[in-house]
Amino acid sequence: MPSSDTVLITILEQPIKVKDEFGQIGMLVSMDSGRQNPFKLESLESDGATWYCRSIDAL
Repeated sequence: MPSSDTVLITILEQPIKVKDEFGQIGMLVSMDSGRQNPFKLESLESDGATWYCRSIDAL
């Protein structure tokens, strides 16, 4: 079992289409428990943009 100071980073093999707390839609590519905003999303456009958010909903 991880201790309270352990940071878990998960990189998804298959990105999942999600909506963040502001209604922006992107692909969930990783999660990092050490961040205040742990969910890393990637733009659906081919512009390579990424952002982090606090909460997500699966689509």
